[in-house]
Amino acid sequence: MAQGTVIHVAPEQPTHAVCVVGTETPLDVCGSAPKGCTSFGITASPGVVVHVAHSPPAKKNTTGASKWPLDPELEVRISYYGPKTSPIQALLYLTGVEISLSTDVTRTGKKKSARTKKDQSTWTWGPYGQGAILLVNCDKENPKSSKMDFEDDKILDNKDLQDMSPMTLSTKTPKDFFAKYQLVLHVPKAKMSKVRVFRATRGKLPSRYKVVLGPQQFSHCLDLPGGQHSTDFYVEGLAFPDADFQGLIPLTVSLLDKSNPDLPEALVFQDSVTFRVAPWIMTPNTQPPQEVYVCRIPENEDFLRSLTALTKKAKCKLTVCPEEENLDDQWMQPSHAHQKPA
Repeated sequence: MAQGTVIHVAPEQPTHAVCVVGTETPLDVCGSAPKGCTSFGITASPGVVVHVAHSPPAKKNTTGASKWPLDPELEVRISYYGPKTSPIQALLYLTGVEISLSTDVTRTGKKKSARTKKDQSTWTWGPYGQGAILLVNCDKENPKSSKMDFEDDKILDNKDLQDMSPMTLSTKTPKDFFAKYQLVLHVPKAKMSKVRVFRATRGKLPSRYKVVLGPQQFSHCLDLPGGQHSTDFYVEGLAFPDADFQGLIPLTVSLLDKSNPDLPEALVFQDSVTFRVAPWIMTPNTQPPQEVYVCRIPENEDFLRSLTALTKKAKCKLTVCPEEENLDDQWMQPSHAHQKPA
């Protein structure tokens, strides 16, 4: 789930921070409370929604403004009050930005933004579940190749792209934002051998798609322009689930603050999506067939006649995919074939 880090404020000294639109950013008001103050109040500009977490809830006073007792557990947003002190102000200036990863989390063939409020970092089974699906790119778009497609780090044509899962990073920031901040795309080191991520760039195939994550690289610093921008990625699986690999692969984008050269980069925000690699499914050939799929191509008429006679004898349904639909892709038939136990 998209999340931001805790913001700390200082009384009578402006604090500047980044807030990602659509996410909750916790604010610590207790750690900076001036001595002698026993409560605080909050006001915010239009467009900023403030939630105060406190139990039990405080009652509003007669003026309509609310005050909450200071508590070490509170993370909120600020005027400080005390019985013997004048109100002390702590100002927080927020820079609102939009950062979100989009994948086919609903499994409908369409990418969904993280701003849909679905937790894309979790994956659940079933028709009402959620989470994007990843395929192992184990076919050969080039019949003359000695390797399967996932065994190289190149995208040769659009057919290769169709075996991959799309993912988009959307950003909307001030124009000079990335002079002080850095976005990093990364995968856990333990999963880097199971996935490869390509980034779409301008240019012609195959150089148009650059490998940014994979067995040799678990993180990639993104060089992005300010303003509104979308970056497209294509993800392919490299290994099927097995006893040592459940098939879940999280990809995360992290926003880092690099504004202070004397300090290490500080984490500001993270957003994650989780893919599950589709398992290898092999149905037993000892089960009686329920339906047979075949593609019609110019050179297989004799085969079709023989197969038609055989399916009639076996009393099972034959479905023929015509040339105008299969586009001379004879390997479409194994992707549709299935058998059901008797």
